[in-house]
Order: sequence, then structure tokens, then C-alpha cells
Amino acid sequence: HDFIASQSQARNQTYLDTRSVLRQAAQKLGKEPTAFYNAGDGHLNDLGNSVVARVLAELIDATRSDNRTKSR
Repeated sequence: HDFIASQSQARNQTYLDTRSVLRQAAQKLGKEPTAFYNAGDGHLNDLGNSVVARVLAELIDATRSDNRTKSR
């Protein structure tokens, strides 16, 4: 993920490290990080998708606000 993050930064693109997001959520909620994944297949479960969707929505809102401020 370091390569993707560095390439995104070099291209001035937004990058969301979902692994860090899920680790922080696990700590905040007092859960193991595995609580966000389906057993056996490694895909996010409903809880994991909910956490990532919330943070992604916040990121999109912040980006929109920044773009509105820059265009004024």
C-alpha cells in the first residue's frame, strides 16, 4: 500500500488507507480488526463496509468543501 500511497501523492490524487481506518475503528469500538471481515474470504462484512463508507463519505465531503473554497 506504500507504493499506491506514494503514487497517489505524486499525482496529487486522494488516497484512503482503509486498513488504518479499520484499525482505528477496531480500537475505538473495542473489537478485533477481524470483526470487519467475512470469515474465510477476506472481504469486508456489513460492519466493515459501514465503517469504510462513513469515512469515505467524510473524505468526499471534505474534498467538495475544499474545491468550493478554492473556486471562490
